[in-house]
Amino acid sequence: MMIREGLATKEIAEVLNVSGDTVATYRHNIRRKISILGCEVSLSARLSEL
Repeated sequence: MMIREGLATKEIAEVLNVSGDTVATYRHNIRRKISILGCEVSLSARLSEL
């Protein structure tokens, strides 16, 4: 939901009290699961379409 709202990795990490690397890993896994890994598509834009 935070990615869909357009929050940056650092902002999400602060809200969830986790490291930025953890959030980056989650973003990577989400991209892989929705088959946009390696594409030039914005993750937040793609999630808004779902």
